[in-house]
Amino acid sequence: MNGMKKIAAALALAVAGGMAVPANAADGMNRWVYFVNGTDQTIWNVYARNVSGGPSTRDLLGAELLEPGDGMWVNVDDHSGHCRFNLTAVYESDYRGYDRNVNVCSVSEFRFRG
Repeated sequence: MNGMKKIAAALALAVAGGMAVPANAADGMNRWVYFVNGTDQTIWNVYARNVSGGPSTRDLLGAELLEPGDGMWVNVDDHSGHCRFNLTAVYESDYRGYDRNVNVCSVSEFRFRG
């Protein structure tokens, strides 16, 4: 199944299961992203900082872990109006992976590759 079909299927399941479907921010830009763990390690934390250098967000995974191959919807909105963020993933080995300048307003899925 290609990426867009997977996203559509996930949204359909969310609606059928009574889960909240991601909504747009006040500026009309959608900053909900489906994070996928494309590595062989569990991701313990994910942090985002807008590219203008604002403060890092709370752990975007909250109390959840992102197991290898799993995915989850995450709201990256820091209420700054920014769309581009630097992401930091903290893995079970305490390795930190950095992904720079991710436009969360234009992607619906982001795959961590370590």
